[in-house]
Amino acid sequence: MDVHLDIFKKIINNDVQAYEVLFKEYYKFLCSYAYGLTRDRHVAEEIVEDFFVTLWNNRQKINITTSVRSYFIGSVHNRCLNYLQREKTKFNFSQDISKLIDKEEIIGDRLITVEVPSLLTNELENALAKAIEKLPPGCKEIFLLSRYNDLSYEEIARKLNVSLNTVKTQMKVALCKLREYLKDYLVVLILFIVK
Repeated sequence: MDVHLDIFKKIINNDVQAYEVLFKEYYKFLCSYAYGLTRDRHVAEEIVEDFFVTLWNNRQKINITTSVRSYFIGSVHNRCLNYLQREKTKFNFSQDISKLIDKEEIIGDRLITVEVPSLLTNELENALAKAIEKLPPGCKEIFLLSRYNDLSYEEIARKLNVSLNTVKTQMKVALCKLREYLKDYLVVLILFIVK
């Protein structure tokens, strides 16, 4: 029988000392396990600490059907996977924004080159995604084909069976509207300034 399961039952009954026993027993082991998945000691410790906080806060709702060790490992494992998925999503979005930002743009007869910011916050990412969604359908389609599909204006014109001037005009409209929608975001203002 799992002796730790008996200890966990005491935790359910608000026994702080029992909680401390399991914390001391598993903390270092779980940190090592989490580090093996995340390769970041600080992140690993945060994940394990968050797990233990959640464990205490939800102690009366948790029903362990296997062993305490298996439950702890499974919970930390899932948290690590969630973290890695979020990081992958951030990286992919950052790569998309990098394409958007790094790309040299000809506006009129001027070539504009802007730099990628070192830090892209969730707030900024969400604001940019919402701003793109606000674009008129045709304008949005042309913008996405240019910025995310990396098509040239000529390729977009051929794909959509429209004139090259239409593509250029719609891109100017898109950039203008995005500057307007994102006026409260200094970093994005820098990205889209074309004057």
